[in-house]
Amino acid sequence: MFKSTASQFMTIIYSTQYENEDGQFNEILNETLNETLNETLILVRNNPGIKRIDLVNRTGLAPATISRHISALIEKNLIERRGSKKTGGYYLL
Repeated sequence: MFKSTASQFMTIIYSTQYENEDGQFNEILNETLNETLNETLILVRNNPGIKRIDLVNRTGLAPATISRHISALIEKNLIERRGSKKTGGYYLL
Protein backbone atom coordinates (compact mmCIF):
# COMPACT_ATOMS: atom_id res chain seq x y z
CA MET A 1 0.00 0.00 0.00
CA PHE A 2 1.30 3.49 -0.83
CA LYS A 3 0.69 6.69 1.10
CA SER A 4 1.82 10.02 -0.17
CA THR A 5 1.92 13.63 0.89
CA ALA A 6 2.92 16.69 -1.11
CA SER A 7 6.67 16.11 -0.71
CA GLN A 8 7.11 12.42 0.19
CA PHE A 9 5.63 9.00 -0.04
CA MET A 10 5.70 5.90 2.14
CA THR A 11 5.42 2.21 1.24
CA ILE A 12 3.80 -0.16 3.72
CA ILE A 13 4.56 -3.85 3.25
CA TYR A 14 2.44 -6.36 5.10
CA SER A 15 4.03 -9.61 6.24
CA THR A 16 2.69 -12.92 4.96
CA GLN A 17 4.74 -15.01 7.37
CA TYR A 18 3.04 -18.01 8.83
CA GLU A 19 5.11 -18.05 12.02
CA ASN A 20 3.95 -16.99 15.44
CA GLU A 21 6.05 -15.16 18.04
CA ASP A 22 7.74 -18.42 19.14
CA GLY A 23 9.02 -19.12 15.61
CA GLN A 24 6.64 -22.03 15.09
CA PHE A 25 4.35 -22.37 12.11
CA ASN A 26 0.66 -21.95 12.70
CA GLU A 27 -1.58 -25.00 13.08
CA ILE A 28 -3.32 -24.63 9.72
CA LEU A 29 -0.03 -24.73 7.83
CA ASN A 30 1.25 -27.66 9.91
CA GLU A 31 -1.93 -29.65 9.31
CA THR A 32 -1.68 -29.08 5.57
CA LEU A 33 1.93 -30.19 5.44
CA ASN A 34 1.21 -33.25 7.52
CA GLU A 35 -1.78 -34.22 5.38
CA THR A 36 0.14 -34.07 2.11
CA LEU A 37 3.12 -35.91 3.61
CA ASN A 38 0.72 -38.54 4.96
CA GLU A 39 -0.88 -38.86 1.51
CA THR A 40 2.55 -39.65 0.06
CA LEU A 41 3.17 -42.25 2.76
CA ILE A 42 -0.21 -43.91 2.12
CA LEU A 43 0.54 -44.12 -1.60
CA VAL A 44 3.86 -45.83 -0.87
CA ARG A 45 2.15 -48.24 1.53
CA ASN A 46 -0.61 -49.13 -0.94
CA ASN A 47 1.71 -49.32 -3.95
CA PRO A 48 4.98 -51.03 -2.94
CA GLY A 49 7.75 -50.15 -5.38
CA ILE A 50 6.08 -46.94 -6.53
CA LYS A 51 8.31 -44.57 -8.45
CA ARG A 52 8.74 -40.85 -7.83
CA ILE A 53 7.03 -39.92 -11.13
CA ASP A 54 4.00 -42.02 -10.17
CA LEU A 55 3.77 -40.17 -6.86
CA VAL A 56 3.85 -36.88 -8.75
CA ASN A 57 1.13 -38.03 -11.15
CA ARG A 58 -1.15 -39.47 -8.46
CA THR A 59 -0.91 -36.55 -6.03
CA GLY A 60 -0.75 -33.68 -8.50
CA LEU A 61 2.05 -32.18 -6.41
CA ALA A 62 5.17 -30.65 -7.91
CA PRO A 63 8.18 -32.96 -8.40
CA ALA A 64 10.20 -30.85 -5.95
CA THR A 65 7.48 -31.27 -3.31
CA ILE A 66 7.44 -35.04 -3.77
CA SER A 67 11.23 -35.08 -3.50
CA ARG A 68 11.00 -33.24 -0.16
CA HIS A 69 8.32 -35.67 1.04
CA ILE A 70 10.41 -38.67 0.06
CA SER A 71 13.48 -37.22 1.79
CA ALA A 72 11.47 -36.53 4.95
CA LEU A 73 9.96 -40.02 4.99
CA ILE A 74 13.36 -41.65 4.43
CA GLU A 75 14.86 -39.49 7.19
CA LYS A 76 12.13 -40.65 9.58
CA ASN A 77 12.86 -44.28 8.62
CA LEU A 78 9.35 -44.81 7.28
CA ILE A 79 10.24 -45.70 3.69
CA GLU A 80 13.28 -46.82 1.75
CA ARG A 81 14.35 -46.97 -1.86
CA ARG A 82 15.10 -50.38 -3.29
CA GLY A 83 16.50 -51.30 -6.66
CA SER A 84 18.41 -49.48 -9.33
CA LYS A 85 17.98 -45.85 -10.28
CA LYS A 86 16.12 -46.86 -13.42
CA THR A 87 13.82 -49.58 -12.12
CA GLY A 88 13.77 -49.10 -8.34
CA GLY A 89 11.00 -47.72 -6.20
CA TYR A 90 9.93 -46.85 -2.66
CA TYR A 91 8.77 -49.28 0.00
CA LEU A 92 7.63 -49.07 3.62
CA LEU A 93 10.16 -50.17 6.20
